[in-house]
Amino acid sequence: MYNRLLLVTVLLGASIACGKDKFETKPSFEIKNINTTELGPGETLIVTMKYTDAEGDLAGGQIGVQKIVPQCDLSNFTDTNKYMIPNDVPVTKNQQGEIDILFPYININPFCNFNDTATFRFWIRDQNGHTSDTVSTGTIVIRRT
Repeated sequence: MYNRLLLVTVLLGASIACGKDKFETKPSFEIKNINTTELGPGETLIVTMKYTDAEGDLAGGQIGVQKIVPQCDLSNFTDTNKYMIPNDVPVTKNQQGEIDILFPYININPFCNFNDTATFRFWIRDQNGHTSDTVSTGTIVIRRT
């Protein structure tokens, strides 16, 4: 099994919303930006995620990540233990912020003898066990060489 490294940077913008309907008990998680749709050796895929949570209990919560490559099962992975929301995220009501999830090429490189045509799926689970909906990237090509 290969060692995957994920650096999570949390840019917290905790604020009180004007409309309460955008903050729910179940956290929300959405893709704000993906730095590239084609990745090669030495490069890093950065997926910027936006989140909201009514209770503000995301500190120490899980980030679920799944890589799906239909034509190469060896490249697939699902991880719900390695990726966490940092414990120092302040607990505030009606919390919102952004998380940058970094995937260096070496941690998501193809395991078959051709480029990976991958989709990544993400979700978060707060400290009380509430899980967001799953969000998916579009197709991301990870070049073999």
